[in-house]
Amino acid sequence: MKVPGVVLAVLVFASVAFANGVKEKPFYGADITMKEPVELSVAISKLSEVGNKEILVTGTVEKVCTNKGCWMAITSGDHQARVTFKDYGFFVPVTLKGKKVLAQGLLSEKTLKVSQARHFAKDAGKSQAEIAAIKSPQKEFSFVASGVKVAQ
Repeated sequence: MKVPGVVLAVLVFASVAFANGVKEKPFYGADITMKEPVELSVAISKLSEVGNKEILVTGTVEKVCTNKGCWMAITSGDHQARVTFKDYGFFVPVTLKGKKVLAQGLLSEKTLKVSQARHFAKDAGKSQAEIAAIKSPQKEFSFVASGVKVAQ
């Protein structure tokens, strides 16, 4: 049976859109209540001031966990943070990659154990060689989001 091009395109998009089983929508988690977003790079440069305080950051999604969507990496300038979701309460789709988002939550710096860094590398789709090359703890910026909104 021959499949029309439009139907095939829709089927291909659907398989990409649901690659980790999460449907794309305008927001995830709790409502964003803060009004003044700060670029992630600015927040990181002022970590001593903003750490342990709720903040609204903005950045571009660089990576999303391909397994469940249980984390994403956002970038701003030369800075990156791994965003996880408060109480494991929601997930995001892989289709957010490349999109600008707002995230409300807490920013900190963490040191990942080798096993955790390798786990995240596997979830990010890294090669076995790249995963095996992780031999020491890894520092990273971490953001625990209570809510995420796709920027308009």
